[in-house]
Amino acid sequence: MMDISSMELNAWNSNPLAAVAWNDHRHAHMTPDNNEIFYKNVLKWIGGNPVSIDIDDYVKPTDPISKYFI
Repeated sequence: MMDISSMELNAWNSNPLAAVAWNDHRHAHMTPDNNEIFYKNVLKWIGGNPVSIDIDDYVKPTDPISKYFI
């Protein structure tokens, strides 16, 4: 999950160390789109299917960083 969160911050030209100073409004520190992707992987895992988390399956945010950080 940290890799997904970091990928989002990189897409916003930021980084985890800088983000510590801000108030993060993302649930689980990921955008809704990536939470949905992660949720679907968790359902597969709970269902007994093998799951491989691939960062390339997750999407770069399209909303501005100001939507999620204060």
